[in-house]
Formats: sequence, structure tokens, C-alpha cells
Amino acid sequence: MIKKLNTAEKTPSFRGILITKTKNITNGLKTEIDIYRITAKDRPFLNNLVQIADPARLMPKDAQKPGFERWKEMLFYAAENAFSQEFRSYLAVFQNKPCGIINFKTVNKNTHIESICTWPVKINEKVKFAGKSLLNQALKFHETSGSEKITIDAITNGSPNLHEKYINLGFESVKRGTNTISMEMSKKNAQNLLKKFEEYFTCTPSTCGEDKNLNKTLDLDF
Repeated sequence: MIKKLNTAEKTPSFRGILITKTKNITNGLKTEIDIYRITAKDRPFLNNLVQIADPARLMPKDAQKPGFERWKEMLFYAAENAFSQEFRSYLAVFQNKPCGIINFKTVNKNTHIESICTWPVKINEKVKFAGKSLLNQALKFHETSGSEKITIDAITNGSPNLHEKYINLGFESVKRGTNTISMEMSKKNAQNLLKKFEEYFTCTPSTCGEDKNLNKTLDLDF
């Protein structure tokens, strides 16, 4: 069983803030994903999330594939990163259930994606565009911050093949490590991907700006 997240720091208030709503319609089917900004103040919610969102239970068809155990590690790592002020962290929510987390920061004038992880909200039912909706937040930050490139380290000993996925999005391989491949996306490729995402879904910024207790707002009954 995965250990609990570090709970030494007490965080009595909550910081889950609805940032934007994304909407995609494909073949007549509508997918709506809400994006929340999260921080260390959401520690109680994130601690519950990593205990409940068990990838092996939610994805039994994939659980026997080599490297699948890395999925749980990625979720735990992404949740822990949300506690650090150096990262901007966002939570994707579909039908009031969390389905993904992304963390990124500025490193050497680049926007570096530290972690991105998605999971189903029902057994064997992944949420379409969950990962792209989260990546869209990093692309928009990159565009407005003036950073030079977007960088990411693709895990090579996990499942699915993230390196291949990132190449298809416009990243290029830079350096191979033991279990990762360092990759980067040029400013031009980032602009092209933003335009491509506009064909997939529309984004409507939220104006409420209200702090929410995500443990009470969201549904963790997976």
C-alpha cells in the first residue's frame, strides 16, 4: 500500500480554485473538464485522493503490463509536487471526479513539466482529453511567461509509452537517461500545439475565484 503524503504541515484552509472549463464534442459526445488550481492547502484532499485512486483497480486491463506500477508512483509524485511553491499545479475534474494532475515550473528560462498523470473515473473508462486539457495549461503559461522552450522527462520504464506520445505532440528527444528521456518542445511547436488544441476543445475561464474545500466539493467514489 502506498504511504500517506507528508502531513506534518497543518493547512486548515483550502485553496482549490476553479480556473477554467473545457468542452469537447466528438461524434456527438460531449466531454466537459473543469481545471482547478491546487496548492499545499489542498493536502487533506490530495492525501485522500492518492489512497483511493488505485490504478490497478481502475485499469485492470492494463494492470499486468510491464511498468504499470509506475502509474501509482506518478500519481503520488504529482500530488506531492502540489505541496511545493516552486510548482504551479492543476487538477482536472470530469463529472465532479478528479481525473488528472499536472505540475510545472520555470527552469533556466524554460517551462519544465515536472509531472503529469491521469486516471479513469470508472473502471476501464479513461477521460478523453484529460491529459491534453492539463497540458493546455502549461502551454498557455509558456506563451504568456515568455519562456523559450517546454521541457519534460519521459519515463521509459512505465506503461504506456510516454516517449512516443510526447513525440506525437511535438516534443523532441534531447538526452537519454537510465529510466527517462529528456525532451523539449520549441516555441514554434508549442504555438502549433495550442492552435491544434483549439480544434479539439474550447476553454472558458472561470470568474468566480472562490476557494473550495475539495474534499466536500468533489466526488472520490471511484
